[in-house]
Parts: sequence; structure tokens; C-alpha cells
Amino acid sequence: MNLPSISITTDSFRVFVCQLLRAYSVYEVDAEVTVQRLLNAHSLGHTQLGLNRIPELLKSLDTGDIDPRGMCCVLNETPAITFMTGNQSLVEVSCSKAVDSIVQKAKQLGISLCVIKNSQNMGAPGVYSHLIAEQQCIGYCITSSGHAPRINLPGQTEASLKSHPASWSLPATEVQDAITIEFFTTNHQQHTGDPQMLPLEGTGGILLSVIKGMLTSVLAGRAFPTTKTQGTYLEQAEHLLLAIDPSHFGGMGQWNKEISKIQQSLAQSSISTAILKKQPLPEKITINQQIWQMITPYAEKRKIALPS
Repeated sequence: MNLPSISITTDSFRVFVCQLLRAYSVYEVDAEVTVQRLLNAHSLGHTQLGLNRIPELLKSLDTGDIDPRGMCCVLNETPAITFMTGNQSLVEVSCSKAVDSIVQKAKQLGISLCVIKNSQNMGAPGVYSHLIAEQQCIGYCITSSGHAPRINLPGQTEASLKSHPASWSLPATEVQDAITIEFFTTNHQQHTGDPQMLPLEGTGGILLSVIKGMLTSVLAGRAFPTTKTQGTYLEQAEHLLLAIDPSHFGGMGQWNKEISKIQQSLAQSSISTAILKKQPLPEKITINQQIWQMITPYAEKRKIALPS
């Protein structure tokens, strides 16, 4: 049975979720960052990978799968790269720190990447590539996390790959907002359940899943994603984030000119709905009643008043 949705002011929702996270011993600044990333996903049009992730997040804090005061640490760093461990901390916090690191390095060197291991379910990778693009860099993000469906290699009956999401984001200009494209691999029968994700089918899409697994899990020194059988919160997840500053290459003049023309062409095409742009947060946000019912027990357990 479909239950009616409920409407809450965005400000009240932000305060409520921050209070919930604080009740689980999350640092105040980390709680604020986490809620902002969930709202960023909402601004990009995500539901399943946005606010609907809150019950999963609270459950993981409640069971101890996420360390509320876990601190992501740098394991190796050069002028161009950062290798971090999430230490079971909130993924929204560790990935936000990764974005800050690689954007700063890309501004100096032209390009930078960060690999994170021992992390959690990222949700929508477009949230982080879009953050990069908002700082005038090209952003790319791939992850081995999430409840990705398994897919079969042609000629095999046993699934040997996973369809983890990825995203590219192109930076904003003086006249155009940043844009994001998210995609995943499919074998026709499977879908992530999130309409914002573009399916990549066929041989190219399948081989891309191999590359994504190598550039996340294996590059971080972990096992290939499909060999992990105990789930994200027990065997952890890995992410790769990349930033490219166009000003270090052909310059921003031609880049801004061409990207503006491309964005205009995309906006007028039949595929315009697949191009994600951040929309202003509304005064009120709508939450599925079923999701709200899943959140309520955690609030009651921690004696946090529900917003009216």
C-alpha cells in the first residue's frame, strides 16, 4: 500500500537530522556535513540515493557498523595524489575531505586524485563530482559501494561483476551551471532503482565494470568487489575521486565558450532529462511516509522530538 508523503520545512528537517546524528555521538561539524550531502543529492534529483538513505545510515550507527567519531586518515600523499582510509567513518565526511584535497592540488598542478579505502556506502557519486565541478574543475567519481546488482559476463551463468555507479561533472561557467552525468552497468534485467542513473549496456558497459572495480577496490589494495560476500559494512567500500583544472591545459577562454555551446545543445535535446543540475532547495521537502516511519523509532529511542 502506498502511504501518503509528508512535508517538512527544509530548515526543520536539517535541524532534526543533525540532532539525530548528534544523539549517536557524531561530531556537530560532521553531522552538518552529512546532512548537507544528503540535501545535495536531493538537489540533484535523487530520492533513493538521497534522503531515503537516512534509515540505512541510522541503522548502521545504531549497530556500530559506522563509527560516529571515526576519523579518516591520510596513508600516503604526494603533490598530486592522496590515499586515505575512512576508518569506518561517515562516508559523507571522508569524501568531502577528499574533494577539498584534490581540488586544492588540481588548482596547483592541473590534476589530482584521491583513493579512499575502508569506507561506507557512498550513495550518489554525482554529489561529489558535482562539488568538484562547482569549484571550476572537471570532476569524476567512481565507487565500489552500494547495493549494486551482480551481472554476468557473456557466456557465464554465474555473476562475476557488479554494477557500481560512476559520475562525470563539468564545471560551471559565468553563464552556465555545473552539470553531472551518472551511469551504471546493466545486463538489461537489472537496474539500480534510481531513475537518475544512466544504464550502460553491452560489452563496453561490462568491461567498464571491470575498470571500475580495479580503480577502486584493487587500486586501494583490497579484493575485487565481487569477491566480497559479507556486504559493504563488514568488508567496507572504496572510492576514487578525480579533479582536473582546465586552466592548466588549453585555458579557460575556449573551454568556457565550448562548454556553454554544449550545454545549450544538451538542454534542447531529447536527453536533457539525463543531465543533472543542482536545483535550489525548496522551502519544504517531501519525504515518503514509509521512510519517515523507518526514521521515527530512532528518534524515539534517542528522545529526539519529531519536527511538526
